[in-house]
Amino acid sequence: MNELINLINMVPTFVWVVLAIIAVFVVLGKAGDRALWKYEVEFPLSEGVGRAEVEIKHWNKKGKVLELELKPVEGFEFEEAYVLVGGYKAFSASNTEFNKWYKCEKVYKFEEPNEGDEVKVFFDGNEVFSGVLLVD
Repeated sequence: MNELINLINMVPTFVWVVLAIIAVFVVLGKAGDRALWKYEVEFPLSEGVGRAEVEIKHWNKKGKVLELELKPVEGFEFEEAYVLVGGYKAFSASNTEFNKWYKCEKVYKFEEPNEGDEVKVFFDGNEVFSGVLLVD
């Protein structure tokens, strides 16, 4: 028993601090929000616009959200973006609602979509992207 105590005392304090921090991250990571289901569609490059990605997720704590991420080409500007999922307008945002990384997240108010549902992305009323949802 004394050998074990001596071994523990030989370990520097900063090692115990680092181990405690790692333990906290492990515990918080397991207790964090988990996705109950996730769907996504990645759109290829559209000339004059760029690329886009739509993700629909149902988080255990946060609820259902739809995120539109745009990777625009230089000079692309828009006033409003909206997304149709299975024919329903599931997302609408002005350009000011996107963060500096061109991401915008909104509450998704519909039931769980189906794999293969059609997704269309519009900018200023013009359809720019079209694709189908896949399970992520």
